[in-house]
Amino acid sequence: MKLFLAILFLGNVVFAQTTSKVYATLPFKDGKYFSYMTNFALDQINPEIEQAIIVVHGSALNFETYFNTMQTLANQEKVDRSTLVISPHYRTDTESPLAPSNELLWTDEGWLRGDQALNSKNLSAFQVIDQFICLLENKTHFPKLKKITLTGHSAGGQLTQRYAVGTQVDLQNPTTHFRFIVANPGSYVYLSNKRLNPNEPGIFSIPINPGCADYNDYKYGMDKTNTYMSQVPKNVAIQNNLNRDVVYLLGEQDTLTEDFDLTCPALLQGPYRFLRGTNFKASLDFEFPGHKHQLVTVPGVGHTQWGMYSSALGIQTLFQN
Repeated sequence: MKLFLAILFLGNVVFAQTTSKVYATLPFKDGKYFSYMTNFALDQINPEIEQAIIVVHGSALNFETYFNTMQTLANQEKVDRSTLVISPHYRTDTESPLAPSNELLWTDEGWLRGDQALNSKNLSAFQVIDQFICLLENKTHFPKLKKITLTGHSAGGQLTQRYAVGTQVDLQNPTTHFRFIVANPGSYVYLSNKRLNPNEPGIFSIPINPGCADYNDYKYGMDKTNTYMSQVPKNVAIQNNLNRDVVYLLGEQDTLTEDFDLTCPALLQGPYRFLRGTNFKASLDFEFPGHKHQLVTVPGVGHTQWGMYSSALGIQTLFQN
């Protein structure tokens, strides 16, 4: 994977200005580029950086809002000089205004699944995250960097959870601690074909007549995975994931179903986001009791990225442990 990315990536990051809030582009060999926001240049020596946070927007694609949230919290915690924040902007073919023709583009579902770009079949949404991590792992530029956190809320939480199953970045960079914070996603990629049995509380089993034969196909399960998710054998990817530092950060009031995935495979995971998250964690406890994942629930908070990240538990998860 590192070799592939090294071939794909071309040149250094291009910055529009030199302030604490920088619109930047990541250029690739085929002439395409990817947009994002950051607080520090990725191609310059910065001995103060100790951790990096890559924070992924939701379906509204409001990457600047997510950047502002993380930068505000870093300032509040007095770690703004030692924390590098990256907020990717996944452009879609339905976004208004339309993206320039040479900017990487995905469908509304494609980016959060880690699919190939519509206009660059050799590059997936997950490989963009790989490339950011590759730049962060340049020890000449960031000699003190010891921790990289990938997090996202809602649709960004979906990307984070699935990336944490398919990636190999922690294996390639063993001296860096990687944390994956999955906040209020609409659905999960299950690690087995079992789902919560509605007739036996706490028991997970293969659904009988689930109403959808494809319930365990990716993005909901590990069957028929995309190119990125297929790069390692399924059993290896699952075991790698179970050993990772993954935190499910769920708002206890995230029970609404507006703008929500109501497909059959999603409904087998639960009726609303909070229950889908607790069901998924329960499935890990049931089938993989030795896993290292954590569940953190935030009382009094619903489906809001600011409410989740700025809560005491959100700040602790991001900065304090």
